[in-house]
Amino acid sequence: SDNNNNQLLEFYKLIANYFAVFYNNTILKDLAEKNKDTDSLTGLPTHKKLQENLAYELDECTSKEKELAFCIIDIANISEINEELGHAKGDLVIREVAKKIQKNVRNTDTIGRYGGDEIAVIMPDTDIEHAKYWCEYLLYNLACTMFDDLGQLKFSCGISMFPHDTNKQEKLNVLAQQALY
Repeated sequence: SDNNNNQLLEFYKLIANYFAVFYNNTILKDLAEKNKDTDSLTGLPTHKKLQENLAYELDECTSKEKELAFCIIDIANISEINEELGHAKGDLVIREVAKKIQKNVRNTDTIGRYGGDEIAVIMPDTDIEHAKYWCEYLLYNLACTMFDDLGQLKFSCGISMFPHDTNKQEKLNVLAQQALY
């Protein structure tokens, strides 16, 4: 009977362990789900999430017959920084720039990581004049930001307009990228 009790105890331990592992995996899965939409470097939404947000905002603007500006901000000399000072310095710059852009958007705007050194902003209910003004203001603000040993950074901004330039999401992305150069 002692042997039976031991076997039962071992069985209960096995079940308890199984549930502990299952519970832990559930927590980890939830964490992974939350993080898959967040860029680990900047804390901004990932490119995929940004595109989902853009699709949503385009639907909203279509139904309300409103304009939307899509802006991409590019850190022009990030590759030189990475080459000369290392990727850790480049990452620091991208993180700081992301923070600065985040401080300068309206709460109706959506910001996200677009590419390696690019951050995009979705500005619903915004006309081209306001979008240009905002980009100029932001670029001035960013240009005034000095990084200890980097001196002045160079930035460019590309804007595409919905529905004026296009009513297609993919084309909106392409046009904003082309406007950078």
